[in-house]
Amino acid sequence: MFMITEIVLQQLGHMSYFLRGDLMKREKFSKNYENVLTRWQLDPTDYQKCEIFTYKPRETVLNEGSQVDYVFLVVSGRAKVCNYTTNGKNLVLSYFISSGIFGDIELISEHKAATATIITVSEFICIGIPKNIYQQRLLNNLAFVTLIAKGLAENVVTTSKNQLASSFYAGEERLAFYLWQNAYKNYFEDNLTDTAASVGLSYRHLFRILNQFVAEGYLKKRAKAM
Repeated sequence: MFMITEIVLQQLGHMSYFLRGDLMKREKFSKNYENVLTRWQLDPTDYQKCEIFTYKPRETVLNEGSQVDYVFLVVSGRAKVCNYTTNGKNLVLSYFISSGIFGDIELISEHKAATATIITVSEFICIGIPKNIYQQRLLNNLAFVTLIAKGLAENVVTTSKNQLASSFYAGEERLAFYLWQNAYKNYFEDNLTDTAASVGLSYRHLFRILNQFVAEGYLKKRAKAM
């Protein structure tokens, strides 16, 4: 059953929708987060120069192609991992994260540039481990690297399932699943051009289905001023 009851679309200019958020908050590491490091087989006493990053919904944590200075451990919240299409303009969903790690591919491969774009869906808190201080120590930690390998394997499975769904499910089903995955507190707020690209629909077809969902009572459309 499709559970979303509200769809909030915020318009800025012609056919462009997004939600404006406050700037990311950055704090020093504290004992409150030591258990997260421990779960990743990292001794908190060795990583006191980590930082805590808190993002509002719809903030960009990483941009594909930008320099990655940290390895991030997710504390709480939800974000989506996306990649640009070949035209370099639209973002296509790969998978969602609500736990785990990112920046790990760049750590293992020693690439300086981000391989994906990460955008928050809800408030998102993570621990940033500065690579310029701890990169070699992380790579020498076999237990930590093993956990990274396990997570990468799980992401491959998740991405494969998303691609399979895009190939065989009808447009309505793909969009309904995307809205359900991407909703926060029963509200969906996203760039609809990217949404269309993620579910394999034209922008016009996406709007037809959204209007259909509204007419059938699955969604409520609410316009918001800036």
